[in-house]
Amino acid sequence: MATGSTPRPRRKVTEMAVQVDSHLMTDLKKMGAFDISACYNCGNCTAICPLSVEGHELPRKLIRYAILGLKDKIVSCPEVWLCYFCGECSTSCPRTADPGQFMMSARRYAIRRCSFGRVADAFYSSKLLSLLALSVFPLILLGIFATSHGPIITDEVDMWSFIPMDLIHELGLIVMAFLGLSVLANLFIMYRNLSRAAGAAPSAKVKLTRRAGIWLKALITIGIVEVLAQRRFTKCDDNSSEAQSKKGTYKYWAHMAVFWGFLGLAGATLIDYGINEYGLTVSRDISRVLGIVSGIVMMIGAAYFIYKRVKKDEVFSTFSHFSDWIFLILLFFGGLTGFMVTSFLYAGMAEATYISLVIHLMFSFDLLITLPFTKFAHAMYRPFALWIVTARDQVSAAGKTT
Repeated sequence: MATGSTPRPRRKVTEMAVQVDSHLMTDLKKMGAFDISACYNCGNCTAICPLSVEGHELPRKLIRYAILGLKDKIVSCPEVWLCYFCGECSTSCPRTADPGQFMMSARRYAIRRCSFGRVADAFYSSKLLSLLALSVFPLILLGIFATSHGPIITDEVDMWSFIPMDLIHELGLIVMAFLGLSVLANLFIMYRNLSRAAGAAPSAKVKLTRRAGIWLKALITIGIVEVLAQRRFTKCDDNSSEAQSKKGTYKYWAHMAVFWGFLGLAGATLIDYGINEYGLTVSRDISRVLGIVSGIVMMIGAAYFIYKRVKKDEVFSTFSHFSDWIFLILLFFGGLTGFMVTSFLYAGMAEATYISLVIHLMFSFDLLITLPFTKFAHAMYRPFALWIVTARDQVSAAGKTT
C-alpha cells in the first residue's frame, strides 16, 4: 500500500462461501439428470416455464450451478421446490438436455442433503440398502404378531382380541415421535440452507409486528391455496397445447387423489385410535367408510402414476428412480391391503382378516417412516419453501415502500 494512502473499509460479505464439488454432476446423473451437460444456457427453458418469475427464475439458474459444481447453491435455492415438472422445458429444449428431469433429480439431491443424519441416503444410494431399510419394521411387526398376538378366533372376526394393542400402540408412538423429530430436524436443515442464500434476510425497514403478520398471512395462504388445493400445479398448463393441458389435468387430479386419499386414511386412523384408546363416542362405521373411500381414492391416484411410469408416454414418467417406485408401491398396497382388511371383516373371513391386517400394518408403518426421506418428502419441503419465498418476497416489497 502506498505511503499516506487511506485503507479501504472492508465490506461485509453476506453471501455464503462457495464450495465447488467436481462430483456434483455425477451425483445428479445418478439421481436422473442424464443429459444436462448438453445445456448451452440459451434460456429457452426459463422463458417457457409458466412458474418462472423475476427473482425466482427456473430452471436455467440451477442448471448453471450444477454444471459449475456449486452444490451448496443447489440446496440453498428455493426454486428447486417451485417446479412441478410439467415437462414443457424438456419438450422445448433445443439441445434435448431434459431440464425438467434435472429439476426432479435436484429435488432428490436436496432431500438427501436436507436429511438429518443423512438417513435419506439409505433410500437413494442403492436398491439393496433401501430394501434393507424398508424391511426393519415389517420384521419387527412379524416378531410382535408371532410372539404376542391374542387368540385366533375363527368362528367370528375379533381383530381387537387378536391385535396386541399395547405393543402396537407403543410402536406407533415410537414411530410418530421419530417421524415428528425427523420432520422438524429436516425442515430446520432446509431453512438453514435457504437462509445462507444471498438476500435471505428480511428488510430491516419493516417493523417486527408487520413482519410477523406477513409471515402468518403467508402461512395461512400457502396452507389453504397451495397445500390443500395445489393451485400452482394448475399454472403448469398455461403454455401448453390443448392435448398437453388435458394430460396436465389428469396428472393434477391424480396428484390430488393421492394427497386427499392419504389425508382421509390418516383421519380414519385417528378416529379409530380415539375410539380404542380414549373411548371416543363415534360409530366405528364412520372411520371404516372414510377409510374405504379414502383408500380407493388414493389407490386410483397411485395407480395412475404407476401406469404412467410403466408406459413412459409423458416427459415426467420417462425415467423413474427406484425411490419413486418405493413411494408408489407403499401408497398403492397400503390402500389395497386396508381395503382387503375391511372387505374380509364384513365378509366374516376371520383368518383372512388377521393376515391382511398384519400386511396392511407393514405397508402403513413403512409409508409413515419413509415420509421425511423419500419422494413423500415433497409434501413438506415444497409448502415450506413456498411459505418462505412468499413471506420473504412480501417483506422485501413492504421494505421498499416504507
